[in-house]
Amino acid sequence: MNSNAAIPVPARPAPTTASEALAAVSTMPVWPLRSPPQQSQLNTLATGSSPLAARATWALGLKLTSPEFVAAEPAEQARLLKAALSETPLLPGVVSTDTASQVKTAAAYTVSGPTLDAAHAFPGSIRDADKFVVTIGGREVPVFLPHDGQFTPPVQHTVEDVAKALASLPAPSLGQVKQVNIDPIANPEDAFWARTYGMANFSSYMTCGSEGRIDIYPANDPRDVKYLADTLVHETGHAWSNKAWGDDPQGPAWAPWREAVRQDGLLPSTYAGSSPAEDVAESTALYLAMKGTPLAEEYRKLYPKRFELLDRQFGGQS
Repeated sequence: MNSNAAIPVPARPAPTTASEALAAVSTMPVWPLRSPPQQSQLNTLATGSSPLAARATWALGLKLTSPEFVAAEPAEQARLLKAALSETPLLPGVVSTDTASQVKTAAAYTVSGPTLDAAHAFPGSIRDADKFVVTIGGREVPVFLPHDGQFTPPVQHTVEDVAKALASLPAPSLGQVKQVNIDPIANPEDAFWARTYGMANFSSYMTCGSEGRIDIYPANDPRDVKYLADTLVHETGHAWSNKAWGDDPQGPAWAPWREAVRQDGLLPSTYAGSSPAEDVAESTALYLAMKGTPLAEEYRKLYPKRFELLDRQFGGQS
């Protein structure tokens, strides 16, 4: 039999809820998706207990109960389902540690300083800075902010915010952080990234390269410490991946990650779709948030190829 032939789906009672719709698709005698990973993903989303499964029950349920899907031939149903796995209603905008359904307990920390650091090199600005040192479990992280306390845009994190966020990081993430700048001005490269990502109003909140220097940029609106900590974990994904594979996510060293993304299909967030570099950073944040929690295996079934590579980076599944 030609496995690609369109075979009519046997009649079945119309589902009355989103969860029933997902369950109906995952147990159909003729599975409309040809890809085993996507079959597994839908099964996991249909039966899982993660926040992403809850979103899927709602978002995919709307899709599967729609007249468009119900009336479609199996081949078209396959296309609609595949597309639904990358649609915004299903995915979070960015990965949050709320995904892990646990409260991160911050480690003990101290903050010493300030001392004056004359002519400090902030991105796009050379000026005197105050240097503080945040110490967590014997690890010291220098933190710099402008001595005059002026920020454009006007809203910026404090040293205490940064210290609390650093103290809540998973050990693999904290190990990547060598320095933090609380910057006085917006990222001078925002225009470049706006063109690269096709986002006209793009503005950086934070950046990090292979050297492990975190830059936090001022904004117009405040962000809480939890959001700061989540973003720090994301940025350390850039640090380790750039160190391991280079700064060009289209380069040959990145090929295994790009292939893992292709095979998994499902994105960890809509922002992960911006580039392979953002995908690895978002996947790192998700992986470390989930590691050691009851939901770890559920997410592993959704992102098996990515998690396999991250196991190698972070020392296995424990």
